Amino acid sequence: MSKDFLILRAYAGPNDNFSVTYPSGEDKGDFIFNFRFNVGSPNFKKVGLRYCMIPYIWYNIQSTKNNHFRAYSAATSLWYDIYVTEKQYNNFDDLISEIHTQLEAAEAGLSTNITFAFHEDLLKVSLNLAASYRVNFNVYDSIYNVLGFNKQIYNGVNLFYSERNSDLNDGIYNIYVYSDLIKPCLINTNSTNLLSLVPITNSSRIFYFGDIIYYECRQDEILKRDIISQEITSIRITLTNIYGEILPSNRSAIFILEFFDE
Repeated sequence: MSKDFLILRAYAGPNDNFSVTYPSGEDKGDFIFNFRFNVGSPNFKKVGLRYCMIPYIWYNIQSTKNNHFRAYSAATSLWYDIYVTEKQYNNFDDLISEIHTQLEAAEAGLSTNITFAFHEDLLKVSLNLAASYRVNFNVYDSIYNVLGFNKQIYNGVNLFYSERNSDLNDGIYNIYVYSDLIKPCLINTNSTNLLSLVPITNSSRIFYFGDIIYYECRQDEILKRDIISQEITSIRITLTNIYGEILPSNRSAIFILEFFDE
């Protein structure tokens, strides 16, 4: 069995070997590699993802999934929309600090009567409410999911703990890698061109370049996929999360594809 490798190194712009294009004016999209490469020859029939290093640059708190909650002040008898800055939070201290900053900005006594805290030993967030103060979450939105709460409304003089473990990954532990290089195949009765599934939970495979987190995945046992039967001049690689949402691709990434003759 003969094998060959193709290393695809993506940048946010062209390089010496090939160019990578992105949808105009967008910060989300596909990696599209443009070059001359004949994979339609009889020599190579299958391909698999041997290695990839991809950036974790999507936001765990994002406006598209409602980056706010509502807080009720007993001092003014009014509800206030508390918007948490949309970004990638890498630890709960930063996220809790941002929530308190926005509560303080709203005034109305919110910052001293509504307090959050992260408890590392419990992997939970607590919510402490003074008399007649309330918090209303948007169920299933980013703040609700990351903090781990299960109810929509919390009120009364009480200390509440999130019913679920708090999770900065928002429950996303795998990245799905698709490519138009391969023939569609059936997975769970669905036709798809899924090339590989990349886990993002192993801390030993995390790298930091500046403020960007990269996940590295080396596939010891790779999944071989049938290659399309025509000559191609580009390979499109798309990254999505478990919800099928396309992940940003405006940072460097590396993919190593391994080709097989059987």
